[in-house]
Amino acid sequence: MKRNLFLFILISARLFSGQWSVVSGQERLTTNDGRLTASNGQEASVQFDRIPSELGLSQNLIKCILQDRKGFLWFGTSDGLNRFDGYKFTVYQHDPYDPTSLSDSAINALHEDRDGRVWVGTQNGLNLFDRTRDIFYRILPDPNNPNSLSHPNVSSIAEDREGGDLDRHFGRRSQQAGATSG
Repeated sequence: MKRNLFLFILISARLFSGQWSVVSGQERLTTNDGRLTASNGQEASVQFDRIPSELGLSQNLIKCILQDRKGFLWFGTSDGLNRFDGYKFTVYQHDPYDPTSLSDSAINALHEDRDGRVWVGTQNGLNLFDRTRDIFYRILPDPNNPNSLSHPNVSSIAEDREGGDLDRHFGRRSQQAGATSG
């Protein structure tokens, strides 16, 4: 069900844009004129499910989506990060009195690294989610650190082929979270 839900969201987001494709694992689905075709050339059968807003999505305008290796769907909105477990949403938002909350509620980018850690790009910094403690480590621009972010608005997240790029740039905090978030 979670896989079909993920495909529904991606497909519905691009429904009116003509020809497009979706990649999920090793499978590629393409459409032209409304017909879904799998990468092997056969017509694909996909079931679509709708997530009702009553389940707790913080906002209906979704800016980015991630399905992590544990099966959770993560939705970034302008009003927080939403994790869907197949039954309900858990919403993470910025709390100015909690330094372990997100650095900002406006979510721009999501990334799961090779170690299974979830990184969140916001309009005010980069955040690393610690799954064990259910907290975030904030990575903000620091003019005294040449390896820090050059700008607070993080619009995309990537890692190098070895998977160490994020650790190399953000050091102790990301390694510390990796030891507990796996």
